[in-house]
Amino acid sequence: MSKLMDRLKKTNTIKIASVLADSEFFNDVDETATEYPAINIALSGTIDGGLKSGIMTIAGPSRHFKSAYALMMASSYLKKHKEGVLLFYDSEFGTPSEYFTAFGIDPTRVMHVPVKNLEELKFDLMQQLGATNKGDKLFILIDSIGNLASLKEATDALDGKSVADLSRAKYLKGFYRIVTPYLRTKDIPLVQIGHIYMCGTDKMKVKTPNGNVGLSTLNIGDEVYTTAGVESVQNVFKYEDVPVSIIELEDGTKLEFTEFHRFMVNGEWLQVSELSPGMILDTI
Repeated sequence: MSKLMDRLKKTNTIKIASVLADSEFFNDVDETATEYPAINIALSGTIDGGLKSGIMTIAGPSRHFKSAYALMMASSYLKKHKEGVLLFYDSEFGTPSEYFTAFGIDPTRVMHVPVKNLEELKFDLMQQLGATNKGDKLFILIDSIGNLASLKEATDALDGKSVADLSRAKYLKGFYRIVTPYLRTKDIPLVQIGHIYMCGTDKMKVKTPNGNVGLSTLNIGDEVYTTAGVESVQNVFKYEDVPVSIIELEDGTKLEFTEFHRFMVNGEWLQVSELSPGMILDTI
């Protein structure tokens, strides 16, 4: 080892730092294979691979068995680690203990934490991660991140206000920035359930920094305008045989959207099926 490397090691203030060749973050990483080859391939690219530390999102339309896939992974993790525990953050309250048992998960090994908003989730999760050591076998499941309101949305509702929280997307990004380093350094997997909304057709135009472009031409990484500012496209989903609704504006313009698309009306998000003539749509 060079003298410079030796001096860097002695001077370093981060206790978990090490020479890359000896790094425990890359050479001693826990990987859990499931009983299902297709899931292993999806998780790691190989049949023998599996789930690793960090955040993994299972997203899809409602009633597509997202929770079931997450519990399959949790079951495999707990079978591999007999001392392991499942930390279950529940925002939907639709998963009884019998559902865990059906996947071979002992309910006495599940810490059930009901959460009502994103702030509750962040504060409790950070307390748990702060008290967890590397080597503790902890599997975290959030069901679901897509169903959680922000504290501002909940407070506004209690005050009788119907106002959307446009900062929610930025809050989620901050949540991921805070949580991810703890998960990776302590080798903890977190699986969260998300949702997707099948919104537009090929005729839909999307506002971007380079002008309006067709929805079908967007790719991962492209920048688009959102209510939270300019954001990058994270995923692109395509579906067939989805029911389409046509909206006609007062100037005669006709727009095609699926029934899942949401519009902001007076600060409130409404789906196409909830719109009625005379409503004024907020635009970016």
